[in-house]
Amino acid sequence: MSLKKELFKILGVFLTLLKPLNAIFVLWSILYDHNWLGAVAIIWLIICDIFDGFFFSRSSLSNNKNLFWWRRVFDVTIDYVALLSVSTVLLIYYDFPLYLYIFLCIREIILLFILLYGYWLKNPLREPNLSSRLSQFSGGLMIAIWLIFPSIAFYFLIPLIIFGILGSKKYYRTITSNV
Repeated sequence: MSLKKELFKILGVFLTLLKPLNAIFVLWSILYDHNWLGAVAIIWLIICDIFDGFFFSRSSLSNNKNLFWWRRVFDVTIDYVALLSVSTVLLIYYDFPLYLYIFLCIREIILLFILLYGYWLKNPLREPNLSSRLSQFSGGLMIAIWLIFPSIAFYFLIPLIIFGILGSKKYYRTITSNV
């Protein structure tokens, strides 16, 4: 096995396992009024989200179906829990705009229904599409920007909605195309 595959294996799993600790650090930063630190930690969380799957899929571990499924479920769950827990804390303690929070929640509920529909059709989604990743990225940036520049955070709602709709359509087509 090559050194590159071993490095990808370690880095992909490490970034996945690092995300819960990073989410806790984000919450700690926010609750103790370290908004800049919280914003940087959210951006780091987004970077981990982007690259953990990239490195894992290029490792030898991605051939193990059980491990692949476990990592994918853990990864997606942590991503959603991190995003929603941070936005919920901001909503409760820092007057995060309710309409931004509602759009984040609606996006997550739609994705959950699409995921469950895929399992019901016995054609579950395996990997996220680019539009959905960009929507998630926009949501994370919206939260990070709101911590330091609240007046411009709503601009990130536009790409969240547009990419969310495009990603949901692509997920739906992917699920129903093999039925």
